[in-house]
Parts: sequence; C-alpha cells; structure tokens
Amino acid sequence: VLNPVMSPVSAYIALTMAGDGAQGNTHQEFLNVLSPDEDMTAVSESMMDILPQKTDYLEVSLSNSAWVDDKFTVNDEWAGQINSYYDAEVYQMDVASEKAMKAMNNWISDSTHELIKEMIAQPFDAEIGLDKQANFKVSAEQVGSYKIQLTLNRDANGNINGGSIELIAQ
Repeated sequence: VLNPVMSPVSAYIALTMAGDGAQGNTHQEFLNVLSPDEDMTAVSESMMDILPQKTDYLEVSLSNSAWVDDKFTVNDEWAGQINSYYDAEVYQMDVASEKAMKAMNNWISDSTHELIKEMIAQPFDAEIGLDKQANFKVSAEQVGSYKIQLTLNRDANGNINGGSIELIAQ
C-alpha cells in the first residue's frame, strides 16, 4: 500500500476497543480522552450502526479485529464485548511471526473484498513493554514502509497524562 490511510473513525474504534479492556484509572483516562461527555463504547457502537452503507454506487463498511500477542492473556469478557459491539474477532498468536503477518494480510484482503491484498510487507518488529517511568510503548512496522508508534505516558500514580500516535516514514 503506497499511501496508507487511517481514518479517524478507525483510530477511534481501535482505541475504544483497547479502552474497553482497560481497568481503573487507565479506563477512566480512555473515557476522558475519547468521550469526556459521553460513553466511548456507545459512541463507537453508534458509528458501527450508522456508517455502514450500501447503495448502487457506494459501499461503506467497517471491519474490526484485535490481534493480541501470545505473551498476553485475553480476557474472555473483553473478547465477547468487542465481538458483540464491534463485530470484531480476537486473534492471538506471536504477532511478530511470519504466520501472523500472513494471517493479518489474509484478514485485510478478505475484509476489503481484495481491494487491499497486502498491507504488511514483513513480520512486525514488535517492541512492547514498560519503561522505568511506567510509560507504555508499542512500536510495529505496520503499513508498508511506515512505522506506527503509540506511546501512553503515565504519572507516578499510573494515570495516563499524555501520549502520541506517530506514523513514521521509513
């Protein structure tokens, strides 16, 4: 894919799915950032209901999935929630493997009716962890020659106090 595009709707729903899995202060911070005046899950559910359209000349569809590294345990309640609210399946495997790359590309191809046949050109070089300041950082080569990096900064109490999402040309 030469010109990757992440729509604000896609980013919002992806962050809502992550926020739905968070607990305590982290969950509250997702709510504060995504929907200070409304429930983020309800907003995403509304988008899932309203946006898909199909006419003779236009088709707008939303496809969602969650890919979880096998180092983590998937909470069954969360998996059921994102399946129910976002029609998303949860896939768990070594996300940095060739097998995962092929599975994700197949899912993308199927979900886009083969309009996008390959989005991930090589297995992820995933770096997932907590640094000394308890900041959460996820980096992955994700779309062609671009790298997506999500960083959530936490204060000493574990509250998210900022963050960034970067799309970096390689």
